[in-house]
Amino acid sequence: MGFSEQSKSHRWNFESLRWRILLIVIVAALGFAVYLAVNLMESRRQASLLEQIQHQRYPLQAELQQAMFSLKQVQAQLEDAVVTGEIENLAEASEFAKQFRKSLHTAHTLDVKTQQTVESIEQAFERYYRGTFRLVSEMAVSINPTQQTIDRGRENNEAFLQVVTLLESFQSRELKAFTDSVDHVTARANTIVWTGFFTGLVTVILLCAVVGFLIRRVLGRIGYMVDALRTIAEESGGMSVRIPINSRDEMSELAYWFNSFIDKLERLTLKNTKEMERLAYTDTLTELPNRRSFNLFLQREMENCQRNHDLNLSILFLDLDNFKGVNDQLGHDAGDILLCEVASRLKETLRSSDLVALDERGGERLVARMGGDEFMLLVGGLHDPADVVVVAERVRRAVLAPIVIDEQSLQVGVSIGIATYSGDGGNAEELVINADLAMYEAKKRGKNSYCFFDEEIGRAAQLNLQMDKLLRNALQHDELELYLQPKFNLFSGEVSGAEVLLRWNSPQLGFVSPDEFITAAENSNLIYELDKWVLEKTCLQINSWQRRGVCQIPIAMNISAKQAGNHDLIHKVERALELSPIAANSLELEITETSALAHLETVADNIRGLKKLSVKVALDDFGAGHSSLSLLKHCDIDTLKIDRGFITEMETKDNARAIVETVISLAKKLRVEVIAEGVETDQQADMLRDIGCGSVQGYLFARPMPLVEFEAFMRGEKLDKASG
Repeated sequence: MGFSEQSKSHRWNFESLRWRILLIVIVAALGFAVYLAVNLMESRRQASLLEQIQHQRYPLQAELQQAMFSLKQVQAQLEDAVVTGEIENLAEASEFAKQFRKSLHTAHTLDVKTQQTVESIEQAFERYYRGTFRLVSEMAVSINPTQQTIDRGRENNEAFLQVVTLLESFQSRELKAFTDSVDHVTARANTIVWTGFFTGLVTVILLCAVVGFLIRRVLGRIGYMVDALRTIAEESGGMSVRIPINSRDEMSELAYWFNSFIDKLERLTLKNTKEMERLAYTDTLTELPNRRSFNLFLQREMENCQRNHDLNLSILFLDLDNFKGVNDQLGHDAGDILLCEVASRLKETLRSSDLVALDERGGERLVARMGGDEFMLLVGGLHDPADVVVVAERVRRAVLAPIVIDEQSLQVGVSIGIATYSGDGGNAEELVINADLAMYEAKKRGKNSYCFFDEEIGRAAQLNLQMDKLLRNALQHDELELYLQPKFNLFSGEVSGAEVLLRWNSPQLGFVSPDEFITAAENSNLIYELDKWVLEKTCLQINSWQRRGVCQIPIAMNISAKQAGNHDLIHKVERALELSPIAANSLELEITETSALAHLETVADNIRGLKKLSVKVALDDFGAGHSSLSLLKHCDIDTLKIDRGFITEMETKDNARAIVETVISLAKKLRVEVIAEGVETDQQADMLRDIGCGSVQGYLFARPMPLVEFEAFMRGEKLDKASG
């Protein structure tokens, strides 16, 4: 009978563990039942003895004690009557005599076997009592005792001694009977205890036998299973292990089904191995090879180039331009459709037979998705590395072609970084990093283009890495310095404010341009610490100037795009104002138009929070973006700073002047202050004065200056160029 049929008829399988365990349990139960029966019988006997002690022996002893006490009281009263001749003592003796008789009667009632003894004591007591009573009567009549009286007294004493002897003998017998009963109960109790001990010992032995049996049968099979699973789990282990079956009990059945499970698992594993490998090396969305697959393929092709030094291979790192906008506007499903279409176009482009002439020894091509909107192309077997330009241009045009999604025509560009390997040095990881750096350089140059990696790009990457490290060190060692550039009122010539600018003179790099180190800080997220440092230093300096009466003008500082769209901006400003309290509207934060557009809702919330703190807000580079008017609708700002590009073109382009004039008119209607930045010529200043721009900032009036020079400047006179 197989285990599949046997599992349905366990109750008739006498080899099963349940029958063997049941037999042991039955034997243990019978032994325990015998123990309970014997214990019950002994308990009943003990109960009977205890009841006898409680209701007979103990009260009997008490009554005999009472009888002895009453006898002695009778003797005492009668002797007093004999000596004193007082009749009153006879009455008390009579009462004690009644108590004596009553105690004897009660003793007889408790134990009828004592009838003869009780009667003997009563007879002796009556002789003593009557004789003593007559003696008292005679002594009351005759003052001098006669010989007869003396003889009667002697007889009464003998009678009393007889009563005492009989009563003490009675007490001794009953006390012995009481003691024997107690000893018997104690002995039986010890017997019960030892019987229970041996019964428990036997039960424990039986249980140990059951446990030992289970350990031998159950844990032995479990050990087989553990060994089998360990063998399967080992890196070099297979699924050929099975558990031997040598009986028909439950553990053997468990082994049978375990073996069946391993058989099925082995079949499923063999069936799905190829699918698992495919999933491990394939991107599930586009069905292209993934990063892991590309790296393995690249390593193999690089080894081929090392064997054939006249061959080259190139990899192209692709990143779609403005892909985030597609996700934001149309949703992630549309983004997935776009990625799949791009993947299809890339595969078709690489399959083109006339793409480029490849050597038959290594003309391998591969397109892979690295993740997100990043793709990687590999073209091997190139005789001339410049041939990859044909591939890059074909790829760029293929991706740029319109794509229709949900009845909408989309067009996305692609930035391509190219790195070439000729078989001399380097590894796969370095080659991918070089292509990635070249791709970012292509984005910097305007996107939708390609760029070859060269030594200059490598040096720039190393410089950025070095700059990040040095900038962190500069923050810790106060290498950064605040400069201030004054703002002027064109009509009064007075200083109307100032803007804080950051400068860095590195001991290792020398003077570093703000555009360079601020860009590096934004790329490494160090910009948050940089903004916090400038904010706290600015508030501290304003506090110092206000306490010393140096100046009371508002001081503006720039906030990075990341910080402007961060929810903790208000908390940082509150903290800085707590550390360095300043007058209301003394601090102004400048937010660039592009950063406001990127995080419009968050920036609008932050502006409202800043207004509650009496901090002014300026919109910097106004007009450089593409939705300037929508910003004025959503953001409650205090100041507009017209982008310097419009100011520069005012002298040569009438439309630039018209735009500046329109912005100033709009700002006046919105009751927003306007500042023209980047004023560098007298003609620009005159034109701004003519169209009513009240505030200006630029090299024509004052350059950025260190704190010490700014304090000296503030103590000087009005600027001639501003007032003229």
